[in-house]
Amino acid sequence: MEEGARERLQDEVEALLAIFEGHEDVLVEVAGLDPAMHDQAAVVVTVIPNDAPQELQLASTRVELLSGYPERTRPTVDLGCPFFVDRCGEEVAEILEMSDGQECLYQVVQCVAQAVSEGKSELREEEALAREEQLRLERQLEQTLADANNKGKEGGEVVLGRRLCFSHVSYLAQSTPKASFAPPDPLFACLFVVFLSDFVGRNTTTLQHIIAPSKRSAVVGWALELKLGGCSKIGWPGLIAVEGEERHCQLYVQLLQRLRWKKFVVRGEEQVRGREGQTIDDMRKLPSGFCEFGQDEAHLFAKTLKDAGLEDLFRTSMK
Repeated sequence: MEEGARERLQDEVEALLAIFEGHEDVLVEVAGLDPAMHDQAAVVVTVIPNDAPQELQLASTRVELLSGYPERTRPTVDLGCPFFVDRCGEEVAEILEMSDGQECLYQVVQCVAQAVSEGKSELREEEALAREEQLRLERQLEQTLADANNKGKEGGEVVLGRRLCFSHVSYLAQSTPKASFAPPDPLFACLFVVFLSDFVGRNTTTLQHIIAPSKRSAVVGWALELKLGGCSKIGWPGLIAVEGEERHCQLYVQLLQRLRWKKFVVRGEEQVRGREGQTIDDMRKLPSGFCEFGQDEAHLFAKTLKDAGLEDLFRTSMK
């Protein structure tokens, strides 16, 4: 590395270490400045938030400064994890594009540090809002189902699953003109659909991420409450697949949509009508219960669907 360029790099790194010494959100480690060891320097930024929330799934960002930096070469940046790619990938690319002949190490590190700070703050806010909404929806769901079940007992006819009474919903449909019939709350619209025979439903949903503990709890808990089998993959991106009574699949999606996701897209859906005498359990392909897979276990999510003969449904979810 040229003497002038090395001196500029040395000054930049010393200033960087001074600025970020004891920083709340990031630790800066430097290797490769010793000319006797190598003719290039690598700066590794390790993001270590205090009380680091596991949900952010952070990893080190590596910035490699080749010989000739900053006068003749740009840094090479590996952001290291989906969180940083999503939060500051475009900004870092713009910094590098505009950096010809100029130092830019601070701007890159500051961008990463700001992403960590904002991520922690947003996660706390998201968790509080999601938990509040989850509790409200759970109370509303239980009350609606309890009311339907009580009226169903009076009519004497109930169905499996959440024991929603056909006689109750039939009465609602028959006593209201078809053109104007609307359930009292769109959230529970699927509870008031009258099925001539049992339908099994399947759907896959893609989300920007699943990280907040309350949302992970809702994804699993509501599936079990509604007797839906399936699985989810947390982290970036988030993936969900469920199977069960079609009306419960619809309700599950509508419940989750209320939890304030940045991206929530139902990409694959199947509805299958059972033959006479068939139950929902007879028509299931996915294993009973619900399984949550980790950030690096997308292959297990895919294998679960493929082993159940639902490879086409999985492929649709990845488009």
